[in-house]
Amino acid sequence: MNIVGHEKIISFLEKSIANDSPAHCYIFSGPNNIGKTAIAQRLAAQLLQKEPSVSLDFFQIKPVKNSISKEEADGAIGRLSLTAFGGGYKILIIESAHLMTISAANAFLKTLEEPPKKTVIILITSELGKILPTIISRAVVLRFNPVGKDELKKLLLSKNADEPKNYINLSFGRPGKILNFLENKNWQAEQKEGAMEFYNLFFGPSAERLKASAAIFKNKDSQKENIFKKIDFWLELIRDVLLMKYKLNDNVAHLGEKNILEKISENKAADYFSGLANRLIKMRSLIKNNINIQLMLENLII
Repeated sequence: MNIVGHEKIISFLEKSIANDSPAHCYIFSGPNNIGKTAIAQRLAAQLLQKEPSVSLDFFQIKPVKNSISKEEADGAIGRLSLTAFGGGYKILIIESAHLMTISAANAFLKTLEEPPKKTVIILITSELGKILPTIISRAVVLRFNPVGKDELKKLLLSKNADEPKNYINLSFGRPGKILNFLENKNWQAEQKEGAMEFYNLFFGPSAERLKASAAIFKNKDSQKENIFKKIDFWLELIRDVLLMKYKLNDNVAHLGEKNILEKISENKAADYFSGLANRLIKMRSLIKNNINIQLMLENLII
């Protein structure tokens, strides 16, 4: 398993395995695409002494429509209570654990209060503050920080990637993001299209703004997940615009969209972009409530 960086976390986990003393519950906290899931899978493989995907003692929960229900939690807890088929550990990985409903989180809390023997639960999250404090208090929290540029360069060399600086700046220290770019042959076109969408939404004529907004909401099924990704991308572009305003071009991530960024930069003063970033961050937090997302965006761009 190719893991980039996080040597201290890996060493800590390997020592716990060597001493046969893994925690009943770990929380892997950090940005998406940074390596949390890869290390969780590695830990599971070491404890199970086989690949998790072929083990009957390995379970994994992923959110369905941005939620993890109590029914899913109860199903996993029931399986954890059974005797391990291999006579060893039982492992449960919960992806995006901050998306557990309150009832699901409380169900896991009861399990953590009296954990079955030889059971390890790994909660993976990018939003630690949304995990119940009582769960956090019963877990070992491991914080995943951005990976250094030297480690990312090694990854890119192993993949024979061209223009490593561009990939490194775009990754923001997240190896998984680099791998996603390398696997997606259309990523440059998608980045350019996304930058133009951002320009049309916030800096184009009023008609273009509303047209761009309507296009975003054509697919109702993935509306919330889609807008989360877009807001993260827009915030990256705002960061780049501010860097360019302060003549820090070496740190600009979206170098391929430099012409669009320059056009945007010339449009407004620096404090406008800081304010826009704050409004987008607020919008991102409000989206999680049951509100009209399209109306909120339209109010922001008009």
